[in-house]
Amino acid sequence: MKILKVLVLSLAVATLLTACGSGGGPEKSPEDVVSEGISNLIDVNSAEYAMSTDITFNLAEPEPGLPFTEFLLDLGISGAYDNTDRENPEFSFKINGNGTIDDGEEEGLAGEVRMTGGNVYFMVSSLTSFQDQIPVAFVEPYFNKWFFAEIPAEFTEILQAYSGEDDSELSEQEKQMKDLVKNSSFFKDVKYNGTGNVGGVNSYRYEVDLDPNGIVEYTKGVNEINGLATLSESDESELRDVLVGMGFDGEVWIGIDDRTIRKFAGNLEVEDLEDSEGSLDLEFSYELSNLNEDVDLEIPEGALDVMSLLGGAF
Repeated sequence: MKILKVLVLSLAVATLLTACGSGGGPEKSPEDVVSEGISNLIDVNSAEYAMSTDITFNLAEPEPGLPFTEFLLDLGISGAYDNTDRENPEFSFKINGNGTIDDGEEEGLAGEVRMTGGNVYFMVSSLTSFQDQIPVAFVEPYFNKWFFAEIPAEFTEILQAYSGEDDSELSEQEKQMKDLVKNSSFFKDVKYNGTGNVGGVNSYRYEVDLDPNGIVEYTKGVNEINGLATLSESDESELRDVLVGMGFDGEVWIGIDDRTIRKFAGNLEVEDLEDSEGSLDLEFSYELSNLNEDVDLEIPEGALDVMSLLGGAF
């Protein structure tokens, strides 16, 4: 369904871009400073992050797989990551979201995930039924309790491949992926907008717009490096049309001293979603702090092995 492809692509674009000396103005061009900020961010091995997203999704009428006409979501995610130790990459996030579907009762979800020591730990703090789609009565006894599961070996290998401070241990494919991100263009019409402060860090501010051609070329590069099917002319044209049709206002903050992205925020709008007469409005902010500093993730005490619970249920 094309509307789902547009929705997923819109969210993916926002996610992709977010993952990515004081005194007078920068001496380099706006495009060069932002490109340097993206390149330097790839070399950051640890950081704390905070992301907020407000989504408004409207349809003229319900569609198969989307049984509503309006969906509102306010979502906050925060946490930390540390890829310094190749043998023990660490990651955490806390999630808190609430929203409504077609003016119904407010729905919500809150929880936390920690990945450390070869295990993933998770806890659900609160959860609503999402219009009776989730059996809350069955899940509620497990609220506010920590569970853990061993990370599968194949997934651990992937995490370890992109961890560590020494690029010499990367495979040729991994080096190509890293170089691709550093050399790709995600923004155009970059304009210097003064300075600002992000978490105590003085930063240059830049207004940016999406670069559809650059994102298409990046997508083609990812497919080529990973041995995936080459984009057909029709797929490439459809992707470019979707990107061109997006209304986007963005701003990037680059640390004055370390020339690394510190914050990315913006608003993305898609009007007249194909075949649906629907619209999507996504306002987001992604901020990084404590770059390359130690991350200390505690292993939750008394966490229960989720596999033993599943074994008892089946």
